[in-house]
Amino acid sequence: MNSEPLNPSSPFAVVVNGDREICSLPLVGKDGCRLPVETRAWSGRWNGADCLFVISKNLSKQQQAEQEKKKLQAQLLHAQKMEPVGRLAGGVLPERAGLQVVAGLGTGIGRPHQKPR
Repeated sequence: MNSEPLNPSSPFAVVVNGDREICSLPLVGKDGCRLPVETRAWSGRWNGADCLFVISKNLSKQQQAEQEKKKLQAQLLHAQKMEPVGRLAGGVLPERAGLQVVAGLGTGIGRPHQKPR
């Protein structure tokens, strides 16, 4: 089996040389879609031969969870911004409704119909 030396600037070489522990290198799945992965690589020996060990972890679900978290945080921030408006409306609208009832009673609009005696 022929082996080619690693390109010193490749993500694997940077990890194998000890400059970094992890590299982000997208892999292509069976369906052709790129998968975000976290890859760890190190050199070693297997059955007396030099080799490169590589382990990759699929980060798709983690990234989806982070996007959902950002979406929920944005919704929470929006709700927090709207809360003072709701409090203001909750305090002002009942007062106006109360004025309308009082005004309605004075004009006869708010009185129930009574049967003549």
